[in-house]
Amino acid sequence: MVRPASFCCAAVVALAMLLATAPPTAAGAIQFTATNLTDLTVGEDLWSYEYFVNGFVFDVDQGFSVYFDPAFYADLESPPPSPPDWVALTIQPDDQLPSDGFYEVVALAPAPSLAGPFTVSFVWLGLSSPGAQRFTIDAFDAAGAYTELDAGVTTRFQVPEPAVTALLAAGAFQGWRRARRRRLLRN
Repeated sequence: MVRPASFCCAAVVALAMLLATAPPTAAGAIQFTATNLTDLTVGEDLWSYEYFVNGFVFDVDQGFSVYFDPAFYADLESPPPSPPDWVALTIQPDDQLPSDGFYEVVALAPAPSLAGPFTVSFVWLGLSSPGAQRFTIDAFDAAGAYTELDAGVTTRFQVPEPAVTALLAAGAFQGWRRARRRRLLRN
């Protein structure tokens, strides 16, 4: 007798394991990847961040800001955001004031695309590799007054290891094969 329940159970377990390895999402969450770039100047450590925003629906004149501590970051540069319904502003960190620099992105249309990513390159001044940063979700009214809607710390975007994905696929295939074999034995 074929037990479709055993196959379904194996499929549910495989799906649960796959979802457990997916990157976390939360309201107003900003995730990043950090990439070590080829250094153009001797003695400078060039890096870039790519930001991915999820769990928040932006309206016109809403956006987010990510902050750069002057003790760790210099020479911020950002191309225009890839979705055309955003505008970006990059302000350099200043260790003389001291004042954090920031990368600010504001929506030009309601429900703008978050397909991104939003990218910033910089010179890293720290000893280890760059990590999480402070961020805010912001809104501007018609008079240009600023309101902070949410705040948090960026998290590293985690991509499941290929070995984990292969193991899950092998388990799902094995469950399918067993169910098929039982069905053939029954007939």
